[in-house]
Amino acid sequence: MLRANNQRGIVEYPDYDISGSGQTKTILLLHGAGVTRKMWTPQMMALYHTYRLLAPDLPRHGSRSQEKFTFSEAVAELNNLIEENNYGKVLVVGFSLGGYLASEFVCKYPNKTNGLVLVGSSTIPRGYISIPYHFLAT
Repeated sequence: MLRANNQRGIVEYPDYDISGSGQTKTILLLHGAGVTRKMWTPQMMALYHTYRLLAPDLPRHGSRSQEKFTFSEAVAELNNLIEENNYGKVLVVGFSLGGYLASEFVCKYPNKTNGLVLVGSSTIPRGYISIPYHFLAT
């Protein structure tokens, strides 16, 4: 089901949201673990006059919560989404888990990217600093 919300400038599809003009540069927004594409709503509302923004739900999240998640399949699906909508090159923005996927996407499809922005995507913590992460993961 397609749902348009012109007040916010966002068109909602079952598995992704789009906002902005068709004649502008596209920004692909990838959310982190445990959240959905809706985390990007404020950015999509603020930037829709200047950019086209695309925010998909990743597998195992939001509308796709029942789907299996693998990095290779998720990256391939992002590529398919960009190709199906004829977006050409995109700026890829990834938060946390989305940052890891963004990095993988840019490595695999450099000809489809204008740039990469990583937010909260760091190396794997080790030693005592990793204790809170292990606790959170359980």
